[in-house]
Amino acid sequence: KVPRSTFSSQRPLSAYPLNVVTEFMVAASLVGFSFSVAGLLFPYHIGVSSVLKESDEFTNLTPINGASGGALAACCLAGGLSDEVSLATCQKVADRCNAEGAFLNLGKILREELKDLVDEE
Repeated sequence: KVPRSTFSSQRPLSAYPLNVVTEFMVAASLVGFSFSVAGLLFPYHIGVSSVLKESDEFTNLTPINGASGGALAACCLAGGLSDEVSLATCQKVADRCNAEGAFLNLGKILREELKDLVDEE
């Protein structure tokens, strides 16, 4: 049996031999995590993802997903963004929504901030 500690969230899946990955996935019957809807819960989701990263429950094989703000948190976790960067980006979006108004602008603001984030990382 392949222990969970064999896998690291810092190494890509391609770094492991296929037989080890296959054995682990079958044996572990992977537990996944999902982050709920609600942009206001984003900081909470980041806190939960921080605990997951520190535990043996999350590896680069762990299925994660979410909806709305939860999907953004899942992307931050899957992308390996630090909690600080994730929360700072959330604050930028909130500040811009406050200054520019969120109605009919939120999608545009999110796209711009996420594009900047991806370009930086």
